[in-house]
Amino acid sequence: MGLRTEVGLSPDKAVWTMTSLLSFVLGETLEQQGLPEGPAEAVSPARAAISGALSDGEYRHLDTSVITQHFFDFDGRFEFGLMLLLNGIDTTVSAD
Repeated sequence: MGLRTEVGLSPDKAVWTMTSLLSFVLGETLEQQGLPEGPAEAVSPARAAISGALSDGEYRHLDTSVITQHFFDFDGRFEFGLMLLLNGIDTTVSAD
């Protein structure tokens, strides 16, 4: 929190920043731990289920191959989400 206030966030925004980052990390951890098997074993059946659900045409705007390819890239998704949060924090500091 000290780092956030040092770069210009108010104490209120510093707390929200800290809790947002914590919530993101915990959410991603729970997402992986909630799989019935380990991530590697869960990918194939989940990928098949997603592809089946998206193939009925109701979700024609969703690209099944992109979703099934990236949905279970936990490391990539975590890194991307973390960068979104950190860039948003930097934008918030710049705007204040």
